[in-house]
Amino acid sequence: MPADDADSSAPDSLPACPGCGNPVTMTATSGPITAVVAPCGCQVAPGALESSDSE
Repeated sequence: MPADDADSSAPDSLPACPGCGNPVTMTATSGPITAVVAPCGCQVAPGALESSDSE
């Protein structure tokens, strides 16, 4: 079932939200120390996804 394999691997390539662990599709910076990630809506520090990705 190649189609299912492709669908299941796509979310794994997205970074995890540092607040809840769900996959993040977008980050919006709302201030110098606050950003909001989508689709979950958690508030995180700007750059939080970049630092967790480098580990």
